[in-house]
Amino acid sequence: DNSETYSFESVLFPVFVNVINNAVYWVRSSNNPEILLDYETKTRTIIICNNGTEIKDSRLEEIFDLFYTRRDKGRGIGLYLSKDSLNTVGYDIKATNDKRYNILNGASFIISPIN
Repeated sequence: DNSETYSFESVLFPVFVNVINNAVYWVRSSNNPEILLDYETKTRTIIICNNGTEIKDSRLEEIFDLFYTRRDKGRGIGLYLSKDSLNTVGYDIKATNDKRYNILNGASFIISPIN
């Protein structure tokens, strides 16, 4: 169904913009900044990771709370809206430190269908 695909794409684009903008912010002081986007066809999972500051395990869920931010001039809205928008089309976004996904040892996000 093309309407479902279009809906997903229109939701996914601002999520990419937000997560990649955040990644650029956190890798900007790195000598060799890296941001990786990958797609696992079998599980329909999108992986976005970088070699900036790793997210503490205790904050992996908290970063999606409305108004939560670690940035000096952050608003704490982007990741909250990203998660909310993805949920409306049957997907979810999670932060992880699982080395299977976090191959750059910074922040790592997984976008996947809600089972």
